[in-house]
Amino acid sequence: MINCRAYQHGICLIIFFLCIVHSSAEEKKNNKVIKRILDVIDECWESEEYDVEVKCHVCDSHENSALQVCSRTGYIEQVKCKSGTTSYKSCPRDSEREMVIFWKFEGVMIFVSVLAGAVVMLRMRKLDRENIERIQRQISAL
Repeated sequence: MINCRAYQHGICLIIFFLCIVHSSAEEKKNNKVIKRILDVIDECWESEEYDVEVKCHVCDSHENSALQVCSRTGYIEQVKCKSGTTSYKSCPRDSEREMVIFWKFEGVMIFVSVLAGAVVMLRMRKLDRENIERIQRQISAL
């Protein structure tokens, strides 16, 4: 009876893993087809005039997995070519935005370090005061 259950569990696990492998293979196959289609559409902005529909922005997780152009710089913009096709174009990183983010980070770090230094100084003064009081009590007890 115990051996039958062990075999049943083993068979269930094997079937489960086979289903996972099969579904991930199908998903990869579908993603490759989507990427091929998008890569063909992607080239219209190189040879035609275009208008920017969605400004340059950071690729989200869905765009990273679906669009190959996201892997180039991590930024993407949606353009509409004169022929009427909508396409995606990789765009350079926005250096001004990154500089603002960097200086915000630096400002927060400076604030945190000044705050931590102030807390350390206050704690040191308190401990020094307690130490002096303890020494005075010991001297007065003699």
